[in-house]
Amino acid sequence: MANSRSQPNTPIAVGFQGGAMLGGYLWGMAAQIAEHWTNAEICVGGGTSIGGATAISLVKGLTLADKHPVLSQKRLVARQTIDDFWNQFSSYLQEKQNHVLADSLVHHALSKAEDLMRCWGTASISMLRIPTGGFMEGMSDSFRHASQFLNPQNHSLVGYSIMGRFLESSKIFDFDQIAGSMVGLFLNATDVSINTNPFSAAPHQEQIFSNRQHNRLWLPITQQAVEATGNLPYVEARPTQINERRYRDGAFVSNPPLLQLAAEADRQGIRDVVVLRTRPTNSLADERIMPPVTQNHTRAFFNGKTDDHVMEIARAFPKMRIWVIEPSRLEIDKDAGTDMQKVEFDYSSATLAKRRTIGFNAAAAAQKAFNDPQNRASGVYIVSSEEVRYLNPFVDRFAIARDATQGTARSGRGLLDARA
Repeated sequence: MANSRSQPNTPIAVGFQGGAMLGGYLWGMAAQIAEHWTNAEICVGGGTSIGGATAISLVKGLTLADKHPVLSQKRLVARQTIDDFWNQFSSYLQEKQNHVLADSLVHHALSKAEDLMRCWGTASISMLRIPTGGFMEGMSDSFRHASQFLNPQNHSLVGYSIMGRFLESSKIFDFDQIAGSMVGLFLNATDVSINTNPFSAAPHQEQIFSNRQHNRLWLPITQQAVEATGNLPYVEARPTQINERRYRDGAFVSNPPLLQLAAEADRQGIRDVVVLRTRPTNSLADERIMPPVTQNHTRAFFNGKTDDHVMEIARAFPKMRIWVIEPSRLEIDKDAGTDMQKVEFDYSSATLAKRRTIGFNAAAAAQKAFNDPQNRASGVYIVSSEEVRYLNPFVDRFAIARDATQGTARSGRGLLDARA
């Protein structure tokens, strides 16, 4: 584990992509790396949404392992900590699923009744304002409340953070322990304080949460930070509020926060950055959508930004090797079927066990590629249990269909800001 090896190991940074309960793939990947990558030293971690929570469980496991007196058991401690988080979280979801459904119905009824009352109230007040010339002002307020009622973004599943309630009840993370860990950790969220629609094409500011303080704008990692990085519209009614700012899921700006992860790796002289994906390139899963999100939103929300950022950091740090570990394309396409909405939130034990195995196998294949002396060249390695593909970041590109609405890779300015 971190800074406790009797022999030199290769330091690595690990980033976890978000993806709701597709995070089951991350579970298997993280467990395999923690226990079986015996020649790797995990020094930096980071993630978005469920990937952020999984990254915290990994850092927690590494921190506990450093204190374990038996050297041979250290990696098992780290693996067990990841298993504990996922077992408890999935059990919580299965136990509370009926409560979530009931809460959803109550939330819809109350929130829509509140909006209708506001529309009716402001319309009535506007009529009373006719003698004083305030009719148009009152009607404007009425139309504003009516638009809120009709806005699909306000049609959320529940009015609270499911992850937040789990963390509050389980107390599974000690955030003081995370703050003092030798392993650097980075989470991100999308600031929607000004541009309130996270799906809009207008740029959003990325908020970084970290146990490192290289940048005065970064915030510490707390329970609210974990809630913010996974705050999805259509699931949670309101953004997570921290220090008068409002945040939604970090995947709208970066999934995971690779720019900060790579910058921290560079600071520590780390040459290998490992990216754990919940969706493979060229997957049918990228064509399945969770209504009412469009296909373009879905592509950009997951692999589009990740592809761009992987190639960006590979060009910015030409001596690095970027290992993109992804579940088998054949397996995940079979998993997706025709109902992506069901796939995203399928937390049954059987499904999670299958995804954990697929992720475990992908990371095992990546370990072989990582140790292969033929793979010493810098660049991008895309690994699944089926194949290993190499990309030269200055020549090649990800083989994934793009259209004009997705745009191209961001300029280096974002990376320079991350390194500041």
